Amino acid sequence: MKRVPNIRELLIAADCKIDKMFANTLANELGIRVDIFYIDSTGMKRLQKLKRHFNYFIVAIKAFLHRHNYDYIIFWQQFIGFYYATMARFFRSKMRNPTTLVLPLIYKQRRKLFGKTYKGLFRFFLDLNTLNWFICHSAREREFYIKEFGANYQERIHFVPYGIKMPETDSFVNNIVDKSRYFFSGGTSNRDYGTLIEAFRELNERLKIACFRGDIKNLHIPSNIEVFHNVFGNEFLYYMGNAYGVVISLDAPNISSGQLVLLDAMRLGKAIIITRSNGIEDYLDTSCAILVEPHSAEDIRNAVRNLVNNKGKLCLLAANAYRKYEANFTIEKYGKRIATILKGNI
Repeated sequence: MKRVPNIRELLIAADCKIDKMFANTLANELGIRVDIFYIDSTGMKRLQKLKRHFNYFIVAIKAFLHRHNYDYIIFWQQFIGFYYATMARFFRSKMRNPTTLVLPLIYKQRRKLFGKTYKGLFRFFLDLNTLNWFICHSAREREFYIKEFGANYQERIHFVPYGIKMPETDSFVNNIVDKSRYFFSGGTSNRDYGTLIEAFRELNERLKIACFRGDIKNLHIPSNIEVFHNVFGNEFLYYMGNAYGVVISLDAPNISSGQLVLLDAMRLGKAIIITRSNGIEDYLDTSCAILVEPHSAEDIRNAVRNLVNNKGKLCLLAANAYRKYEANFTIEKYGKRIATILKGNI
């Protein structure tokens, strides 16, 4: 991390491997050199929360110690940014601090006394002057944060649609498997696997679920459903890519979630069944997915039967989903949108 004289520099401090195409897009759009430092916490279970936060803290320390070498820092995990800003608050320096951006900002309301404490903690972080911009991946989510924390944050909290790159192999892109037909569901955040399992309990169709063990705790799994744990990366994409369709069943409709798995399904050209919820309308509509009501096993069953009995509709939804991804949600477009925000200070 040795500074090159007269070269503007940006650091990405992350909890996962950052796509080089995203970094290159930032470099090209901003005319800037980009460094990346990360400790990969992908796939760590909820029970490993302490270890994950230890990793976040280590990344934050490194960013803090080298902050004067950079004009900009992107924190690709909000708690890395929070830990960094806390250190900057208590170890003040007369040297100039870099401009910073946190993504994504995720806040979930909590109950009772803990809820008040949790909200106060988030407000403390939002008020730290060493954090400049916060990114969320849903327009409704941004509206909620401004309502929750105050209108004075609207210039600092931005909605930017998420973007991902195409997989390294196209061997499972646009596959529609009839011979061993199954539907696929995956992910952990805000998932409603109880309703999904109940829907398939009364179907002859097969379902494969990739999730953590805690996501299906105390749920009775019927014989037509297979559950896989610790499935990530290309293995996750393999199961999804060879599925007849993808079902994303979400729990709380007011929480923005599921976008990463949704974009995986779109870039693989899959027909999608998804719960109607905040944030989903930023990525798709009824031209490229079947939207079902929250906690409705009957809606999911009807949607599955609809796709099974109408392959023409399934192919149309899949093709429309892929086209929408390609036009709006590639990793290059994501990088350009982030760069546009950073350009406000260049």
